[in-house]
Amino acid sequence: GMFAARLGVYAVAAHFLPIEPADPRTRVARPMLRESLSPGALSDGHVACYFRDANGQAAVEFALQAGVPVRCFSAPRLQIPGAACFGFDVDRFTESLRSCAAIIGSSGSNLCAEAVMLGKPILALHRRGDSEQQLNGLLLARAGIGMTAEFDRLRVETIREFLRRAAAGSFRRVDLTAALPDTVTAVLQTLDDVAARLGPV
Repeated sequence: GMFAARLGVYAVAAHFLPIEPADPRTRVARPMLRESLSPGALSDGHVACYFRDANGQAAVEFALQAGVPVRCFSAPRLQIPGAACFGFDVDRFTESLRSCAAIIGSSGSNLCAEAVMLGKPILALHRRGDSEQQLNGLLLARAGIGMTAEFDRLRVETIREFLRRAAAGSFRRVDLTAALPDTVTAVLQTLDDVAARLGPV
């Protein structure tokens, strides 16, 4: 009772862009990047694709038409002639993310964060009516880190423009590691804030 009343509301929000919270009791953190996803691998030129809902066939076919090698991950596994398609395999997907030239996929916050922290351009796709993923894509595009499109309205021209911009290095890179603490550090810092506010109990 007394503890809750004195504590008020503190929060840690994980995000894939360095944003400022409106409430000073909220600390923004970045997701933890798996050790196996450490940045720095040389790109071999392929495009890594991940589709949460196995709905990326058109995107993969358009990328193939644009002349790039594609490694596609989804569950269930898509079968697309000309593309290396896999079910979701963490180790294989991790290696693909580290060595790819660009990423095309569902615009979930984890994939967006991995793209930002690895410095990989991303074409963030969303389903119609998926407001969370649509917002993620719009935030990435507005920050200049990638592009976004709706799955049902995707065209080969969009893929070609994305790949051209990625090859030209025209997308921004954001050092999210320097800009935001990881979630564990942010929680510990928030607990320190709470303890300082409460004082002796």
